Amino acid sequence: MYQKTANSVYSLYYHIILTVKYRKKLMHQYDSFIKQTILDLSNNHKFQVDKMESEQDHIHLLVFARPDISPSQIVRVIKQKTAYELWNNYEFELAQHFWKRRTFWNRSSFISSVGVVDKSVIEHYIVQQGK
Repeated sequence: MYQKTANSVYSLYYHIILTVKYRKKLMHQYDSFIKQTILDLSNNHKFQVDKMESEQDHIHLLVFARPDISPSQIVRVIKQKTAYELWNNYEFELAQHFWKRRTFWNRSSFISSVGVVDKSVIEHYIVQQGK
């Protein structure tokens, strides 16, 4: 998918993986709630979730974003809002798993850009310029 702004065309996809703190196997328990919260967030922010699937202790996201929002901003917004909403709705259950209140996600995350073309194609294109 490509998007246009006044002066540019962009196609920015990110593969994001978020893990539950302490690798607790809680994703299936809160899976639909987390996914719905993320979809609601994407409607109000400058990114769009194309695909989303979870395992027992982590979730994979394929996100399309505008160039004026960084992938780290996307991760921050998702982690903050989902943790906030989870604790507001499941405080007693989460308190059984986490000794520190209001936490759900691991501090780290995985972010990778997803290209439309392979790096070698771009390298070849650049090398051919000016010849």
